[in-house]
Amino acid sequence: MSGSQVGITIDRSRCALCGEPNECALAQDGVESDKPCWCVGESFSASLRARATDEDGGGSCICRDCLAKDRQAPDFD
Repeated sequence: MSGSQVGITIDRSRCALCGEPNECALAQDGVESDKPCWCVGESFSASLRARATDEDGGGSCICRDCLAKDRQAPDFD
């Protein structure tokens, strides 16, 4: 790496917003499941997705707790 590059590793199994496990079926290395991820069929607000993308560039999923908090108070931080 040159002096102007920074290496960042994103743990896709952690929520982009709170850092807790996100239970993403797609982020579990080496685990194949014929069951869909918990988030299939869920609706995530544009503002929630934007906050997550701001945090990690869209590399990690949002957890159930952050989704629930967003639904109760769309402006939670």
